[in-house]
Parts: sequence; structure tokens; C-alpha cells
Amino acid sequence: MNRRRLPLGRRGLLHLLPALTILIAVTMLRAPLLQAVLLGPDSLFPPPEAHAMTVLRHGRAVIVPVQAGTFLERLSFVSPALGGHLEVYSIYLPPGYTGAARATRRYPVLYLLHGAPGAPGDWLHGMHAQWMEDRGIAVGTLPPLIMVMPEGNGGVFHDSQYVNTAGGFRIEDAIARDLVRYVDAHYRTIPDRRARAIAGISEGGYGAMNLGLTHVDTFGTIASISGYFAASPAEVLPGNDPWHNDGALMRANSPLLYAPRLAGLRDTTILIMDNTSDGAYTQAARHFDAALTRYHIAHTLELQHATALTAHYWPYWKAAFPTALAYIGHHLLTR
Repeated sequence: MNRRRLPLGRRGLLHLLPALTILIAVTMLRAPLLQAVLLGPDSLFPPPEAHAMTVLRHGRAVIVPVQAGTFLERLSFVSPALGGHLEVYSIYLPPGYTGAARATRRYPVLYLLHGAPGAPGDWLHGMHAQWMEDRGIAVGTLPPLIMVMPEGNGGVFHDSQYVNTAGGFRIEDAIARDLVRYVDAHYRTIPDRRARAIAGISEGGYGAMNLGLTHVDTFGTIASISGYFAASPAEVLPGNDPWHNDGALMRANSPLLYAPRLAGLRDTTILIMDNTSDGAYTQAARHFDAALTRYHIAHTLELQHATALTAHYWPYWKAAFPTALAYIGHHLLTR
């Protein structure tokens, strides 16, 4: 009996079907798996929506409404520092920003620097900063503010250390000059250093402290979470080299080393945050605290508790950021 033979192409496809199925599944899962690793598993789920919260006031439970702000992702601005190229940023606008009733109101601005590997959306999908700000506004513990989240590295796995790199990627100027000017020109900001803050986590914590202290005429409040305070090739992601063995560039971007020339600085609010289980980063925070104290530079050191497994990862950062946000909100000029 003759059997009907499948054409070679179809027969080969049937043999390949299991492998193709696996490949398609891996391709579909790759993005969420990568997100779960980079931002923590709970980043795969949006924060719970709440239209109201119950708070205690004068010993009584009071229900307060929660309004959601607006966040926009993958916007862009032209950066002269980057040769006129478009640079990406995300932004959060507080509740009521777009309403007619507050059409003339101006707001303070918080610039948030992500870590490496990382991207602007980390603050929205990993930190859920918009969720924290909405609730803080609702209960009156946070002022309404604009949050701007720039792309600081040129890609998730790139690493600029937020400096004008030896290779010509001038991200410091792009953020501290071009982006600030753009935001002041296109959004209803309070264009005053006292109404601007800069903060970050890990590499972004280093970048926030370095940019904040080298641009004290631009930023009045600085917060570093799990950052470090001296330029080091050891902190750079493999495959990147912003320093090119330029010792002078590294010294010029090491707050621990240039702190003496800032001796007596009083008009800038500085927060250093970390936890007691963060190893070398905890020690870096303590050393920088000692240096600022030695040179009479006003600041606050906040060392919290965290387990070793979460000490330099999103569970700690999400627990720490509300404290940093409250500190920043308390010191920002709001009117």
C-alpha cells in the first residue's frame, strides 16, 4: 500500500513545530522576564487603583478622595549638548494640572535619575512613583509636583555615569542645562532652583549627587538613594567606558573628593539614603556623611533596615522612596 507522502517543506515544518513553539514562547516572555529581573516581579502588575483612602485625623477615620495624575512616556526634546539629537524623557503631571481651574498654577519639579541597567520608565513601572505621589497629595503629606524622568545612559544596557563622558556623550549638560530649560519652557514650572530637586537610585543616586553639587545654581535639593560618591570604573556596566582612564575627569566627578571646595555650603538641601545591609554602598554613604560633616556642609544621613537579599534592589528602593519623596516635598519651594 502506497502512503501519501507529505511535501518536504510541510514535513520539515512538523518536525520543527515544537522548537518553533518554544522559540515563540520565549520571544513573547522575554520582555516580561527581563522586566521582572530588572524591576522586580511586582513591576509586571500595575499598582492597585484607589479612588479613596481612609486616614486618621484628630483620632477619627476620614475618607479622602484620590485623584490620579497624568504620566506620559517616551517623549523627547532636542538637546544641543547631544548635537541636536532627540533625547527621551517621561513625565508625571499632578492631578489638576490639565484642568481649567488650575490653568495658571505653577509647580516645583523633581528630576529622577534611573540606575544602570535602567530606563526612564523604571520610576513608573518599578518604583510606581506616580502612585506614591497621587496618594501623598490626597492625604496632604506631599505637595503637587512635576516629576521628570530622563534617559540618562542612551539605552538600557549603556552606562554614562551621568557625566560628560570622555567619548563625547554630554549627558550632564543634556540634563542639567538642556532638559531643565526645555521643561521650564514647556510646562508650568516654578523656574527657581529652590523649586527644583534631583534624586536617583544606585548609578542615578551617584548622578543626582554629582549633578546636584556641580549645578547648585540649578538644583536646590538633592537626594541619593543607594548611591556612591566617587567615580570608579568598577561601578560601570561591562562594555561601557565613560571615563577612558581620564583621572582628571574622574576626580572632577567625585563628590567625595571635591567636597572641600564646597565647604560651608548651606543653601542646598542634601539627603543621603541607604540601608545597613548594602555593603560597600553603606560604607560609601558613611564616608560621604563624614566628609560633609568635616567641611560643614549641611545634610541628612538616613540609614534604614533591609535584608541582604533586597539591600540593593527594588524592594528596598520602593520602601525608601516615600521617605525621600516626603523629604524632598518638605524642602521644595511650592509657591
